[in-house]
Amino acid sequence: MNHDRNPTANPRRGRRRPRGPRLGALTMISAAALAAAGCATSTAPAATSQPAATMPDMVGMSGMGAAALPGQMHLLGSDTWQGMTVELASMPPQPFTIFEGQQTKPVIPTGKDSVHLMAVLADAQSHERIPYASCWVTVTDSTGKIVFDGGLWPMISRDVGTHYGTNVALPGPGRYSVRLRVGPPQAARHPEYTGIWLTPYTMTVPLPWSGR
Repeated sequence: MNHDRNPTANPRRGRRRPRGPRLGALTMISAAALAAAGCATSTAPAATSQPAATMPDMVGMSGMGAAALPGQMHLLGSDTWQGMTVELASMPPQPFTIFEGQQTKPVIPTGKDSVHLMAVLADAQSHERIPYASCWVTVTDSTGKIVFDGGLWPMISRDVGTHYGTNVALPGPGRYSVRLRVGPPQAARHPEYTGIWLTPYTMTVPLPWSGR
């Protein structure tokens, strides 16, 4: 794992989100700007990851629970950054809707889409999801060639809660590497969040994909 740098919906404080029994269409409520500008980086303890092929059910995901989406979602890696739990998962490509300004744009998976990459950011103590950050993923193949480089949309979903995600097309089966860059949450902060998450954070995890 390596660490080096760089959109969710409004949180609801006071209780944890109930676990959902199935995967529904992921609905996007806002499209905050995707920030991928270069800036200072932050270091953190080594992330942990397991190949998707060995993960039959979701593990972790900040209070969502492994039983929420059995067989659908695979945890690629997780880490804790200054009290923030950072988790990256994959699932089959998903339909969702982008609502930006006064315009609505449906996103329907095509035959070229391979996986839906999903990042969850949460307070490590309360498990409350953290919005207003920016998430960017860079996917490289076994030779180091970049096959995808783009931002994750801030998303809301009844089944999996507040998160960041997008569909990604891979050129074919193989072992890929995903670098997730998390930008600092752009929001007013209460005292407990003063002085942390001020510089981008990065973790890199493997993404084995069988082509199915």
